[in-house]
Amino acid sequence: MGGKDWLANVRDQPNVVYARLLVKEGDEVISAEDGLPTWLGQIMCDGATPQEAVAAVAKYERMVTPDIIPPGGEVPLRCKLPIDFEQEDMAFLSTATPEAQAHRLSLLRDRVVVFISAGYAGKKFIFDRAKQHGLMSIVIDNPGSWSEKLEAEGIIKKFIPIDLNADRNEVVKAIVDAVQKLPREGLPPSGVMTFWETAVPLAARVAEGLGCVTNTPKAIDAAKNKHETRRLMGLAGLPTPKNSLIEGKDQLDEAAAAVGFPAVLKPINGLLSIGVVRVNDAEGLKSKYAEVDAVMEDTFLTKDGAMGKISESGGVLPKGAQPLKCQMMLEEYLDGTEVDCDIVLSGGEATYCVVTDNWPTMEPWFNETGDNAPSLLPEQQQRELKKLCVGTLKCLGFKCGVFHVEAKYTSRGPRLIEVNSRMGGGQVRDNNVAVWGVDLVDESIMAAIGLPSHPPVPEKPFTCRSALY
Repeated sequence: MGGKDWLANVRDQPNVVYARLLVKEGDEVISAEDGLPTWLGQIMCDGATPQEAVAAVAKYERMVTPDIIPPGGEVPLRCKLPIDFEQEDMAFLSTATPEAQAHRLSLLRDRVVVFISAGYAGKKFIFDRAKQHGLMSIVIDNPGSWSEKLEAEGIIKKFIPIDLNADRNEVVKAIVDAVQKLPREGLPPSGVMTFWETAVPLAARVAEGLGCVTNTPKAIDAAKNKHETRRLMGLAGLPTPKNSLIEGKDQLDEAAAAVGFPAVLKPINGLLSIGVVRVNDAEGLKSKYAEVDAVMEDTFLTKDGAMGKISESGGVLPKGAQPLKCQMMLEEYLDGTEVDCDIVLSGGEATYCVVTDNWPTMEPWFNETGDNAPSLLPEQQQRELKKLCVGTLKCLGFKCGVFHVEAKYTSRGPRLIEVNSRMGGGQVRDNNVAVWGVDLVDESIMAAIGLPSHPPVPEKPFTCRSALY
């Protein structure tokens, strides 16, 4: 029986959830003179018990050697093909050298990665980059998403339409069910991830449900909630601004007494600085609270990542849109220079951390004006900022991945603004590639499939960049 015949036959057999040829038919692996086939196959079966799963594999072809599962062990999830990194020199893969980086990137070829939400159309470069590495991308997004056309264009392998704005538990189940069918199509996933802010909590829960590499949903949720972030920082002994949660307008006086003025009113899990405003006194707090509450009540995010207003949509939240209304908090105003810290974690430690300066914002709404990379701050201040940002990630429970952390160096030292549990948007990726030679898209993907993330970093920046918004 030839390899192609074996593959066609075994895929339709009971218990078989995945099968593939490891070597192209005709490539000699074992001498044909020995009477043995010159192709190798890999097969995955499921069963009610580990022993049944092993028996199901063994009965189809004596030349197929299953990974023996110890008695009492767990059967791998039907979607999960064990990644064969154990065959690699992990000490070498964990080094920050160009040679190790090239090898890590070579291991992305033919891997299948599931992306939860493609965000807006400006994120297309991510999928272009994945395709350059030979990655097979599966995109799960709302029906009618712009990313659906990427399948026809050959940029992604498959688009799966699922309403991501339904009940979260139902969405997680629907995605897990869909992903578990992929091995039957020869597409066993190696990881689950997202680059889109609002999909980060969902992607973490899907990855956890499928047994893929991920940070815990608990860590993700803590980072999304600015008030909870600061609580955990306080428990870890990290400096944090005075703040107070506001669950309704009747708590404004209490918040003002706890924080003082000037202060900043902000949503606890907002987006793009919407609703973030400086207030200088109690009267200003009350008026701005009413204004921000109305803005958040009226604002939504469309399924393709665009902002919209209910008041301009016939007074109805459009189908597939996500409302932005949430609780707010009052926090002491921070003076000083605002920065972004782009960080890569691997094995719970920072393997890359650089500082970019943000130019002074336009108050009271903190509209951004520009940035420059690398930072012009003194080295000591940069070290303090890095220590705070990495320490914050650790106290939240993060172990791996790419992060965009916003902070300020104030007259009292470094203070956190917020943690984004994914690569930064806008020009962040381009800045890091140009200035430091580090592609955060690559590092994000490698982290999602369990590869070490140890990008080689030059002693001095390759260039300097600045942008005016």
